[in-house]
Amino acid sequence: MGRLKRRRGVAAERRTLEAPLAPNEVWPMDFVSDSLKQGRPLKFLTIVDDYTKEAIDIPVDQGLRRVRDTGAR
Repeated sequence: MGRLKRRRGVAAERRTLEAPLAPNEVWPMDFVSDSLKQGRPLKFLTIVDDYTKEAIDIPVDQGLRRVRDTGAR
């Protein structure tokens, strides 16, 4: 049996990300999913201010397929 080849990493040089200098400069977003005891899925879109680490918004729905007008402007 042949020997497995070792995978090499990415050839591009990695750069470190600069930290934001003030609130509201960078808002990372991430989708998180879970399910209820009955099996119904829940999806969350987490939006966080990278400077203050404060959660800006966490919309929750069974499926975040469309944009909803929350009335906030």
